[in-house]
Amino acid sequence: MPKSLKNVDCNKCFFKCSNSFTDEDHQQICKEYQAAPYDRQKDFILSRVPQCNIERRRIRNELLCNKFFLSTLCVSNGPLKTAFTHKSEASGTFVGTDQRDHKTPPNKTSEYWTAKIRLT
Repeated sequence: MPKSLKNVDCNKCFFKCSNSFTDEDHQQICKEYQAAPYDRQKDFILSRVPQCNIERRRIRNELLCNKFFLSTLCVSNGPLKTAFTHKSEASGTFVGTDQRDHKTPPNKTSEYWTAKIRLT
């Protein structure tokens, strides 16, 4: 199920983020981001967000607020934190791995019992 864009009202924002992008641009960026593989999504974030302690972010060399940037990608702060946690200092790219789907379910029937059932 594709993620849906959230409307963000940045009329009170200093940067007037809503005026910087059309709705079509907003949707296209979200669609491309969501279609990319896990590590390419993190590289996308790292290439557009300078690491600093303020609430402002850059995209397309234009200043945007954090709220607008995250709503454009349809993500929370989690992917941002993950991207910066696993960022390579040498290359500036994402070097972590996707940790989902690598655990055996706790209720999985063991190989011993599966083999024993097959024999009977």
